Amino acid sequence: MSIEQRIADMEHAAAEQTAASQALSQEVSSKMGAIDSRLSHAQGVFESFVGGEFDLNVYNAGVKSVFVDPLDGNDGNDGSTPAKSVKTFDGILSVVGSTRYQELTISIRKGQQLAITGQLIVAGVLRVEGWTHSNGETDRPVIYQQQANGCNLYASEIWFNTVEIKTYTATANEVLPQVFSHRALFRTDCKVSFVSTHVHICDNQLFHVHDGGAGDKFHRRSISWYMSTLYLQPSHSGVTGTQKRIFSRYTSLISFPIDMFAVNMLVVLNGQVAALRNCIGVPDENILTNINLDMVG
Repeated sequence: MSIEQRIADMEHAAAEQTAASQALSQEVSSKMGAIDSRLSHAQGVFESFVGGEFDLNVYNAGVKSVFVDPLDGNDGNDGSTPAKSVKTFDGILSVVGSTRYQELTISIRKGQQLAITGQLIVAGVLRVEGWTHSNGETDRPVIYQQQANGCNLYASEIWFNTVEIKTYTATANEVLPQVFSHRALFRTDCKVSFVSTHVHICDNQLFHVHDGGAGDKFHRRSISWYMSTLYLQPSHSGVTGTQKRIFSRYTSLISFPIDMFAVNMLVVLNGQVAALRNCIGVPDENILTNINLDMVG
């Protein structure tokens, strides 16, 4: 091959390399532009978040509302509005995910029933209330434990507003498991408030307290009743292991204090116990209350 041919080949190769370098430079420049744009957007979002309303923005990041329609909802929805309601408890758990919200509101369509089928955990306050469908239903929504074990609500504080609550109802001749916290409707809660709410204790207790070995703390519990009713429901025939108590403990009565106050509270004991004091599960000397514990309902 002549020197002239070699020079021509080198010039051609150099031209191809130059073209490739220019194309690569243009591609990098284009991607850098996109990166810069996304970075600028992210910076703007961050500055907006921390600017001026930082405390409010941080608070709102930990607050969520989920609408539930057990009749017409869809668990593929995000639960952000009544029109986008989820349908089941699993739908709630899917929307909440692993986030431990500081405040979570569950709004259930009035006149409908929602089964608790798992464990819902909230770091701060859990609120449960009803929402009114366009058909005008006004009956309290019902929320109930579907199984004896593992259907629980965890929170530091829970508010129920104009709803109906039921612990697990055993079937005839059912043998219930041992009295541990996985049966209780509420787990480790220190404050529960019932406002215009009907509370039915069927075959599971409301609260359970360990002796400390499983991590429960002996802090005070507080229960408030405002224009609310406590029902003790009779069990079906042959049921073994029913717990018609507000508080239970595996071995004995609970020896730590509770606060229990009420305004316009009613009790309907249905002959299940002699008086209200007999279904609390805490010795009288450990109860601070304005309620007549001798109410017989």
